[in-house]
Amino acid sequence: MWERQRGNWEEYEVVEGESRYSTGERTNFNDAVLNYFTSGTTGNPKQVIHTSSYPIGHLSTTSIIGLKRGDIHNNLSTPGWAKYAWSSFFAPLNVGATVLAINFTSFNPENT
Repeated sequence: MWERQRGNWEEYEVVEGESRYSTGERTNFNDAVLNYFTSGTTGNPKQVIHTSSYPIGHLSTTSIIGLKRGDIHNNLSTPGWAKYAWSSFFAPLNVGATVLAINFTSFNPENT
């Protein structure tokens, strides 16, 4: 199988056998947690490192979007852009909403 040729892959059975519970890691406010690149609108893309304090600011995004526990949130941003993380992970997961992610190469409203 091609998966085995790529290396560093785990069989599904191994992953499924992992505990469903975990404990949080102690972090410092200035620990790096995310690495994004700007769009390069004013020049070449630039690397931007976000610290562990980054997700806290997304509580305001949660409020603006109006998400609450039990909601299902579909964000059409593309992975790799910071907007994807803001609206697809931090905002919904801060309140316990469900995130819907669809992988597509071109947008089709009927399928979505």
